[in-house]
Amino acid sequence: MLPRFLSLGGRSASERRPPASTPVTELPRILQLAIDGARFVARGRDDDGERIAVFCNELGGAWIYDRAEVVRRIRKRFPDLSDDAIAVAARCLENHLRAYLRDVTRPAHKPKSGLTHWAQGWATRQD
Repeated sequence: MLPRFLSLGGRSASERRPPASTPVTELPRILQLAIDGARFVARGRDDDGERIAVFCNELGGAWIYDRAEVVRRIRKRFPDLSDDAIAVAARCLENHLRAYLRDVTRPAHKPKSGLTHWAQGWATRQD
């Protein structure tokens, strides 16, 4: 005779199975922090345009930016995210990339103060 806790009766296999997970529609905090912490480096141009290296350990290290690659990495790391949430996360990373490119291409600020010109001239003057 089997002990009661080992009895063959009870719930069926389908009742013991955990419920299927529902897709997550909002971004997890760790993904938001990963996107905020991503770093970019311009690697030069090729036939397709600028090549930008993305450094983000939470999404698998470094890679050359490509929208499809971003979606693949997010889907691999966060499989429960819905397609809409993955698209939002990819757009957030793309917005950070655009801000980086805007800062890189902005010309350096040159002061136009007369005092500054005088000080620079005085420092380089040879008597």
